Amino acid sequence: ENIRGRADNNEDNLTPHLLFKLPTTTGIDVPIHQSRIGTIKGYNVTFDNEVVSFDIANPEQLLIDGDISLIVQLRDGLKGLIAQCNASITEVLLTPGVETARSLSVLTPGDTSTNSTVNLAFNFVKANPGLLKLDLSTFKNCV
Repeated sequence: ENIRGRADNNEDNLTPHLLFKLPTTTGIDVPIHQSRIGTIKGYNVTFDNEVVSFDIANPEQLLIDGDISLIVQLRDGLKGLIAQCNASITEVLLTPGVETARSLSVLTPGDTSTNSTVNLAFNFVKANPGLLKLDLSTFKNCV
């Protein structure tokens, strides 16, 4: 499926949302959060700066090969996975209170290159022990 262009005339039937996963060393109890359904505007999906938060109780369980990775997936209720990317968030967790904006390239299953991106702003709010907040902006050039 080509997420860079409209695949059919049923794009209004899509229910695009973002799914966030923080893989753990054990492979179980993976923290997962889902955004609200985004709004399709042309070839983009907007999320009106929705904020998604993770309660990170044990960051050591998230450390795999010296890094903490966040998996971001664009999904549809019927079609399932449309595209995904991985983002290292280790530096975000080491700089509490500092917002880090990133534009990440996303790939459809089987693709090796893409024009599609997701714009996210990361901010780690140190609490006991901490809260990761994601500000959802726009998934560009995807439907």
